[in-house]
This record gives sequence, C-alpha cells and structure tokens, in this order.
Amino acid sequence: MPTTMNTLRKTRAAAEQALREAKTDGAHLRLLDLLHALKAYEEAVGGDPAEIGPRLERLRTATARVVAGARGSGPVSVPVAATVRELDESLARALWASLGREPELLAG
Repeated sequence: MPTTMNTLRKTRAAAEQALREAKTDGAHLRLLDLLHALKAYEEAVGGDPAEIGPRLERLRTATARVVAGARGSGPVSVPVAATVRELDESLARALWASLGREPELLAG
C-alpha cells in the first residue's frame, strides 16, 4: 500500500472549502475529481516516482476544470521546475481566486 504524503496542504484546504460551498452537482463532481487527483499525486510522491509526472498533470488539469467550471480547460500553469511549495501555492491560489477570495495564509 502506498504511503500518502500530505504535501499540498494549501491546495487541499482550498479544495475542501470549495467542496463545502459547491452549489451545483457539476461543481461538486469536479471538486471530487480534484481531490482524487490530489490524493493520487500525493501517493506517487510517497511511493512510485515514475507516476509523479502523469499524476501531476492530472492534478493540474483537474484544478483548471474547477477554476474554469468546464471540462475543456487546459492545466493550471505551473513552471516545470517548480518546487512542491510553489506548486501548492499556485494551485491553491487558483482555487481561492475561483472562490473570490484569498486567505491570509497565502499572503505570506
């Protein structure tokens, strides 16, 4: 069983808040897909390094679908050489912006 690393805490917090506020079934399903993609990515980080790239791409695409509210969106832009912290902040910032706010925790 793969070890799950909770590496993207800000992204998870934003996704969970968005899920609590989801007003439509479509939004709810997109957020569940995002949370599944997030878990898959974190499991790859804690287990199979060969799976990190494909799972990261799925996570970026799932985040873009939530932000855009449509299935046809491209992935959220994150530099290829981004650190895990930069990745977490980029994805979380996109999610919070889609909710119309940015928590103070992201400001620092």
